[in-house]
Amino acid sequence: MGNLYRALLARCAAEVKGEGHLAGVFHTFRLDATVKSVVNRAKSLLEADKAFFGVHSPHDRKVGPELHQRLAKVFAGRLLEPHPGSILTVAQAFTLYNNFASTRKQDPIPRTDFKCMMAETIREAYDLGVRNDLMNAETQKQQCGWLGLRPVPAA
Repeated sequence: MGNLYRALLARCAAEVKGEGHLAGVFHTFRLDATVKSVVNRAKSLLEADKAFFGVHSPHDRKVGPELHQRLAKVFAGRLLEPHPGSILTVAQAFTLYNNFASTRKQDPIPRTDFKCMMAETIREAYDLGVRNDLMNAETQKQQCGWLGLRPVPAA
């Protein structure tokens, strides 16, 4: 943005052609500190509110964390169902979600971001919290996941 600002100043100076004193344009206004200040001010003035691209907003963008949050809501509604006694581990949900995201041509989400995002989504959709005391039937080790939730069986 700084280079664009400098180019616009040069264009303005070329258009005035001797109608004014141009030393300020080429010296003061093109200094790195001045350009940085102008660009930062422009960014703060033009920045959209976080709610503008939020999960519940009708506005879309091509890249952003809300894309995964919206997809997680669809994932939880279509591919998960409540079932008493069932266990859905975070690892299972992570694999299912990334497979679902790849069918929607979306990049996989990092596992570090996944647990927090899905915990919030599943709490809103099914009123279930993440548990850290679920026992794996095969290895008899504790795992993180949701009790009372399972993937929708394939038809």
